[in-house]
Amino acid sequence: MPRIPLPITLHRSLAIACTLLLSTSSCLEWDRSTRVDRRDVTLFVSSVTADDGRQAVLNLGAAPASSTTLTVSAALPPIVLKGGASRVRFRADEPFTQLVVAARGYAGHFVLSLPAPVTEVTVLIAYAQEVGAPAFDLQYAVGGGDGLGAYSAANTAFLPNGTGEVQVNITWNSKADVDLYVVDPLGAEIYYARRESNSGGQLDIDSNAACSSDGPRAENIFWPFGVVPPRGEYEVRVNNWSACGEEATDFVVTVRTKDGIPQTYTGRLTGPGNGGASGAGQRIASFVY
Repeated sequence: MPRIPLPITLHRSLAIACTLLLSTSSCLEWDRSTRVDRRDVTLFVSSVTADDGRQAVLNLGAAPASSTTLTVSAALPPIVLKGGASRVRFRADEPFTQLVVAARGYAGHFVLSLPAPVTEVTVLIAYAQEVGAPAFDLQYAVGGGDGLGAYSAANTAFLPNGTGEVQVNITWNSKADVDLYVVDPLGAEIYYARRESNSGGQLDIDSNAACSSDGPRAENIFWPFGVVPPRGEYEVRVNNWSACGEEATDFVVTVRTKDGIPQTYTGRLTGPGNGGASGAGQRIASFVY
């Protein structure tokens, strides 16, 4: 089947301290080791960021108590990638100016403050690489000047995927067969047909292969901790192998490097798919490690 162009709208939500075209050594430090020692929400969630790039503030104190009847709903994924991210829309029947995200039984919470009252907000939730448990209850509530509404909760389980000093993954929201490609600085291409490189990179999750829906809707490529990834520029591509009958598929790509702030890109795939192999897909990002 000939390659069909994939219209993709990119949105970079977490590029606060640096750009992927520069070395992450110039970025703000993301203290992985000390956060793992804490019994707080950062054992599960790394950051919460609105679509407009507005960052939620991490507060390591106890989550605020509910004081109003305002309720909120959200379709949270039941299974997520360690070191990955999910795009989630939170909705309420009445306007709110704050979103609080916490983990039941753990200290700490994220507070997203909005510039004006809204009845819905879409955020990217980035998950920790080294997690405190295989699953947790993510709690969330909205509120404003009158106080915080009732908390809702969703059980969130982590896939047993690999993480490392360099990790790139993708999640999407349909039964489509989407493929992730990473080309390392030595020119080795990692994807579904070439799952390992001589430099130590590997693909350990390949969802929905040939339209056989398996649940996670995710792919993950990483260089394990203890393996030194090659230095230089990496290229990230996404390919619509088959739409599997879907009109459109939204995706989130997450790029993480050792001690660096997670970077995310969102986009949409349309068209029937192209069944591409080596060299297929559209470039989403490049970064230097």
